[in-house]
Amino acid sequence: MQELLFKDGQTTKGAKRELGKLRESWERRLRSPRCDADMKAAEMLKDWCKQTDSYWPGLFHCYGHPYIQTS
Repeated sequence: MQELLFKDGQTTKGAKRELGKLRESWERRLRSPRCDADMKAAEMLKDWCKQTDSYWPGLFHCYGHPYIQTS
């Protein structure tokens, strides 16, 4: 997550796109578990999705703010 959100040169659009792809993969794994480890990770993935939802509206404001550095 840190690499995704805080890599050098990250933009709002790029961070949203990358986190969106990651979240889609979490949701696919929840819908179609492929192994026992997916089943064990289900609660954690559900929690990550809920947390992503709760933070999404303000999560990316730092990328467009000239006084906040992300690196």
